[in-house]
Amino acid sequence: MKLLMIMAALLLAVTKSCEDMPEQGLAGQVRWLEGNFMPTISENPEEEQNKKQGKPVQRVLHIYELTTMDEATSEGTFFHDIESKLVQTVETNKKGEFVVGLPPGRYSVFVKEEQGLFANSFDGEGNINPVTVKEGEITRIEIDINYAAAY
Repeated sequence: MKLLMIMAALLLAVTKSCEDMPEQGLAGQVRWLEGNFMPTISENPEEEQNKKQGKPVQRVLHIYELTTMDEATSEGTFFHDIESKLVQTVETNKKGEFVVGLPPGRYSVFVKEEQGLFANSFDGEGNINPVTVKEGEITRIEIDINYAAAY
């Protein structure tokens, strides 16, 4: 009987998590990178590789309509006074993971830091950290917060 109750609870948890998964939007992970990332010869290559992958962190993401460099004030990789519309905010979990439902379209994703909204990816058209959400799809992204890293 106890086993049956445990199995029912697990089935309910899996069903609940599937219901919470949006039909389309963004999912991914945010990681913190800090320190020297210059190529080196290491006595412990596995430790070196783990360091380069970064540490998952909990942060708040601000998702705007697609934003160009002309629509925001920048100080290096930090932005403020963004003119495009804020569409959604989402907080990552302790593993840096997030999932957010969004309508199809193009967006700019920023990470909230003390210094402002962080973004370090741009396309050839002047768009800041652009991502595309397609009908019926979850777009996977990874964001590395690397302003404290040296390359």
